[in-house]
Amino acid sequence: ADSTLVAKEVGYNALTTWMQLFRKHGSHTVGGGYDKALGYLIEPLKKYSPKDGEFKFRFGSLIQSPASLYLGEDVISSDEKGAKGGETFLELVIVDLMEKKKIQQGLESVIDAAMKKFASSDSVAQVDGTLAVFFLVMYAHHSSGFTLPPSAVKVVAAGGTVKGHESSFLYSPSMLEAARADALLNYVLHRIIALHCKVTAKAEGGKKVGRGADQPLIRVIEKRLNEGHDSPFSAATKAVAVCAANPLYLSLMGTPSSTSYSSIQSSLKTIVTYSPASANAADAVLYALFSHVNARSLKHE
Repeated sequence: ADSTLVAKEVGYNALTTWMQLFRKHGSHTVGGGYDKALGYLIEPLKKYSPKDGEFKFRFGSLIQSPASLYLGEDVISSDEKGAKGGETFLELVIVDLMEKKKIQQGLESVIDAAMKKFASSDSVAQVDGTLAVFFLVMYAHHSSGFTLPPSAVKVVAAGGTVKGHESSFLYSPSMLEAARADALLNYVLHRIIALHCKVTAKAEGGKKVGRGADQPLIRVIEKRLNEGHDSPFSAATKAVAVCAANPLYLSLMGTPSSTSYSSIQSSLKTIVTYSPASANAADAVLYALFSHVNARSLKHE
């Protein structure tokens, strides 16, 4: 079983490395090699089954490369046109998957399945649902004309409330616990929040239909602050604090030097830049960081 997994990871690494090179230099004709590679990626969405782990493996590995000793880390060189590894390559592939392979409905089905599981139990983090939300938010970040589907909006927007951890798997206790130890989930979680803040802020005319939330995701909750509550911030703020307090090494596709620490810096900058001034986002993150670190220290005394 282990040898099979190793062979699978090596094969997937070879495929994605080739895709990066082909995306940069090759032909993208329908029926061509790159088009067939996209077809391979979306197979888990045709008959989605959370038990087989294929969705997480194929889509998650587009973000975080499986470890491989067979391919060097500098196979892909970056260029000014953005045809490189990391988020840029990822965004290019997401655009191709959304526009050429029409995967939106499949991603929505994954989110719906995750919501149903979460409604019955929060014993396990909903990794597939979180990845599906990430891909949709990433596409919304790229395409200004794209409207996030209601299911994705509902999952993300709950983070602007105090009790978002009760209504959305994205901020649930099991997800935050997983994000402390899993580099992929840590990265995806804070990038969803940061990119959604940016998408919301850039919505044309400030309209939030299909994009934003009733409340900013990252915010100080003044009423709780005035009452002296020890957690005067939203659920999404707590999630970002957990990610920031637990930096984990992450090998982004094609960018071996990238880490969760460097990416959380980028996310925090995006959040503070695009959150409304009234949200006091910077203060909210500081409150949440102190609260999280203090709680962890008391737990381990």
